Amino acid sequence: MNDPAAMLLSQGTQLNTIGRYDAAVPLLSKAIAAQPEAAEPHCELAFALLHLGRANDALKEVGVAASLDPQYERPHRLRSIILNELGLHKESVGAAETAVRLAPDLPEALYVLGSAQLRAKHVDAAGRTADNLVRIAPALAFSHLLAGQVAIRRKQWKKAEDANRRALQIEPTQQVALNNLGVALQGQRRTKEALEIYQRAAQLNPNDPIAKGNIVRLVRPVSGLGVVLDVVRMVAIPWTIPIILIRLTVQFIASARRRSQLRAGAQLYYDREWLGSRWQLWRVLVAALVFALGYAALGILQLRGWSLVSTGIPVLVLLLVCIGIAFSAILGRLPAEIGRRWRALRPSGHDK
Repeated sequence: MNDPAAMLLSQGTQLNTIGRYDAAVPLLSKAIAAQPEAAEPHCELAFALLHLGRANDALKEVGVAASLDPQYERPHRLRSIILNELGLHKESVGAAETAVRLAPDLPEALYVLGSAQLRAKHVDAAGRTADNLVRIAPALAFSHLLAGQVAIRRKQWKKAEDANRRALQIEPTQQVALNNLGVALQGQRRTKEALEIYQRAAQLNPNDPIAKGNIVRLVRPVSGLGVVLDVVRMVAIPWTIPIILIRLTVQFIASARRRSQLRAGAQLYYDREWLGSRWQLWRVLVAALVFALGYAALGILQLRGWSLVSTGIPVLVLLLVCIGIAFSAILGRLPAEIGRRWRALRPSGHDK
């Protein structure tokens, strides 16, 4: 490359390294203009565009880079990452396989291939890739990270724990390995240890939504889907109502115990996040209790010979009332939420 283009590429690459992708784009565009036949500036520009949420533009840049230098593996590796972001997992595997064919012993290419195979649910192929990667590059943290991800997908929790601990020995601040270690511990029902690991991950990167989400999911007594399923069970099989209510009581007690194990910062975050959803869950529980009592009352009336009760109309009315109690807040916000999502999907024109 000529000197001006090389200098612009170096500056753009440094900005990409520190996460200043918006500042990198104009410099890398100038580098391309200074030497349009070079593939690397297109790769760096694609990297920046991907992190700015412009995946389709990034895909165009790696296509240009691949056409300029067909034997260079990086455009195909980046293409695999971008296709994964776009949800095109089968195509992503194909691009990663091309990168590995061009650079069979490059650890980064193998890691991208293994990640693409996992996304495409080719778990056995990902396992072979992970074994190969660990053999080639045992001193790199992401080699063991991939092995741990494969083990988690296979629900081999102890193997996943060992792999992620090896990754953390090499790179103690590896955020993904910390989160995955927590998942592996939780899979072994070692919830106290898992909670401690999740808190370490959240403390290491307070902006990591995965770590904080893991804390909420582990500590909360019930999930929204779980409550809905319990309501369905109570409606379909009324005699399970006492069993479900006892189980929910036990879950709330366990949740309170886990909350007491949180550090101050994590506890504040959990309370803020849980406060936004727990009132909705309480509405569902109240609705379930109202339905249980109402259903029992209707059963008593039917035994006393009330003919209207036997038609099923009162049960339907009771069910509709309980749905209104449970989901009144969601139903009230639904029109505004639909409008917000519609506006978000409309093209903004910023990239025109």
